[in-house]
Amino acid sequence: MDRQEQLFKSKVDWWYFALMAAVLVLTGMVAVPGVLAGRWGMALLVTPLGLMVWNYFSTYYVISDDVLLVRCLLLRKTVRLASVTRLRASRDSQSAPALSLDRIEVLSKGESVLVSPKDKVAFIRAIRRAQPSVAVDELLEGPTSGRPVG
Repeated sequence: MDRQEQLFKSKVDWWYFALMAAVLVLTGMVAVPGVLAGRWGMALLVTPLGLMVWNYFSTYYVISDDVLLVRCLLLRKTVRLASVTRLRASRDSQSAPALSLDRIEVLSKGESVLVSPKDKVAFIRAIRRAQPSVAVDELLEGPTSGRPVG
């Protein structure tokens, strides 16, 4: 059987870009003193921005025939789709491999992971193709449609 994979980028909220802009402005404000302080001072200023940019490009989700792979910075989490029991909407602000608070909690036997796919409908459908019995709670098909995914 061919292994089909679907890649889902993380949705990114405005606050993430605002935080990146704030870090950039602060870095710019202290760039001259940082340069005067030497390489270490500049490295301390640039590192947070570099991590945020890396996080932006490295946060995504891959659904294959039998697993959900969650990637974020150095985190790599694999969830077997056969163990997924429920998908539900979440706005939980706990640390998670998600760049938005518009999240889906993927519950599986004994654990859960919060994700924020940009295309929630396609993400849910991909999981349901592999695991048709998964329950879907409080998730809408589109931003204004008001129709549940099902």
